[in-house]
Amino acid sequence: GLSPERIDTVYRKFGKSTKRDSNEAIGMMGLGKFSGLSYTNEIYITTRVDGTEYQYIMHKSEGTPQIDLLISVPTDKPNGTTIKINIKDYRDKSTLDAASK
Repeated sequence: GLSPERIDTVYRKFGKSTKRDSNEAIGMMGLGKFSGLSYTNEIYITTRVDGTEYQYIMHKSEGTPQIDLLISVPTDKPNGTTIKINIKDYRDKSTLDAASK
């Protein structure tokens, strides 16, 4: 999961990557986290870390994308992060289903 501090260092930085010091991972510009915004205006991020679940919304705004905390609640679920991008059109889902086969 991503702590609020990690959200600040990972998601609030444009053009900055956590992979710059390693040759073991793909990526270097930190742009992949924004790729869903090329499809839709909002991305939902749910992350659980050390007994707290945080729900964020990343959205397009003037200038750089913004990320806002929606809620934080206690949880007994394991640490982890889920990114949710809502499908705008049912035809997009059939394209995604075909691509995953």
